[in-house]
Amino acid sequence: LTSVTIGNSVTSIGQLAFANCPELLDVYCYAGNVPTTESNAFDGSCPEYATLHVPAGSIESYRANVPWSVFGKLAGMVDVSSVGLATLFLDYNAEIPEGVEAYIAKEVQGESLKLEKVDGVLPAETGVVIMAEEGKYDFVWPDAAPATIEVNLFEGTAQQAEIEAQDGTTYYVLSAPKGVVGMYPVKLTNGMFLCMANKAYLPLVS
Repeated sequence: LTSVTIGNSVTSIGQLAFANCPELLDVYCYAGNVPTTESNAFDGSCPEYATLHVPAGSIESYRANVPWSVFGKLAGMVDVSSVGLATLFLDYNAEIPEGVEAYIAKEVQGESLKLEKVDGVLPAETGVVIMAEEGKYDFVWPDAAPATIEVNLFEGTAQQAEIEAQDGTTYYVLSAPKGVVGMYPVKLTNGMFLCMANKAYLPLVS
């Protein structure tokens, strides 16, 4: 056994469930909430040499719980749709995977947004737009130091949250009404808007 896939509906994993699998290299766990897991579930499977792939918004929770914390590498899984663009906001430093380009927002020029590419390791809590072909990508907890970001107009949240709008500020999110991809103003409800987990938004003061 070299790979294991655990569905998002799994809530518990019993004793020695994946024990004595020394060739195990990758475990894909799609559960957003960490399953209740016996500490010996991976005994004899050398998880310290394997990679654990989990939803990006849950990586800190897995990192804080045994036996998941024993894995040698942790990778947050991020989906990119057929549009080929997505916003991203992670609460951990992450290696930008091959095939993905990440951009911060430097300044607004008229009706255009000037972007700047980030190379190497994306710093924690840095909102970006990512560009990639449709698919699922691993943002791995890195060994190297993150890039230095001095100015970035993007903000975001690692967990789904209601964002309270500030007076005089318009908030933009990436969307594609009528198939035209761009940053569009959000509709406020009682002075707030919902930002999904691991998404970035653009606040601009009028």
